[in-house]
Amino acid sequence: MTKAKGQPNSLEGEVLEGEEMPLAVRQRPISIQDGIGLLSVQEQNTALAERDERWRNILNWINSHMKEGIHYGFPPGCEPKYDEHGRLKAKRRDGSWYVVDEKQWQPKKMLYKAGALLLMDLFRLQVKYEPDKVGWEQLGSKAGTFVIKAVIMNPATQEALGEGRGVCAVSEKTPANTAIKMAEKSALSDAIINTVPLCAELFYPENDNPKVPPAVQPDKNNAAPSARTRTERKSVNGDGEITAAVTGPLFAAWRKRCEEDFDQRMEDQDAATKFRAYLADKAGRPVKALADWTPELAKTITDDLGLNDEL
Repeated sequence: MTKAKGQPNSLEGEVLEGEEMPLAVRQRPISIQDGIGLLSVQEQNTALAERDERWRNILNWINSHMKEGIHYGFPPGCEPKYDEHGRLKAKRRDGSWYVVDEKQWQPKKMLYKAGALLLMDLFRLQVKYEPDKVGWEQLGSKAGTFVIKAVIMNPATQEALGEGRGVCAVSEKTPANTAIKMAEKSALSDAIINTVPLCAELFYPENDNPKVPPAVQPDKNNAAPSARTRTERKSVNGDGEITAAVTGPLFAAWRKRCEEDFDQRMEDQDAATKFRAYLADKAGRPVKALADWTPELAKTITDDLGLNDEL
């Protein structure tokens, strides 16, 4: 049997030399899913530009249709905390506060169930819930603890696209039916964020917090004398020099923070050397003795450690 010109030679679509490539093959859209590293530079630019335009279009839709407090937000009491300078702060296990470097981490809004369902409708997705026995066993097989897995499906092919997990335990205030629903809600939010990359940039699942602008502070009355902080009041002696009553607690607070952050105890000599390097970085000059301290440096270190004048 003679093949028509341009007809593929095999089921895989192979075209023999000298044959015309089928139109469907020639005009297949360039896709980033082909493997960005396998495309030519021109094709890479086309695929990446198209990807960016798609995401911008979807992001505009999300911003115009999703409402804060209904589709996303943060529960009462979970708002990010800021100090008097508008810097993000967090609490350590011992109850003390420290300033968070927002270049390294920023809180995001939590995706509520209503938002997850809206995104499922936008992307034409389907969810299937099932108990996660392995996860339950990893938590110690505790009775009354529900571990639910939400699987995001393609409704046309029933292909699993992503999954997420949620956990909730029965308590006096949380009956079994409520605990199951809460675990499912958390699993759904987690699954959507794991499945749709753009959502991971915008939201966190259960129990993660967003960044919000700090509260607007009232204008200061510049004519009124400013009160000195507790650190400033006890940091200097009669000659205006910094005393060990301030530098000692500051060193102890800095050392404790470092040991907690790195989960490793510091030797005395090593801690002293690193503390001097830390002071030099903040002061912009060497700080090797009490005489090198100033009230301004003491205030800077107090604020940087997030002590909020607790010393």
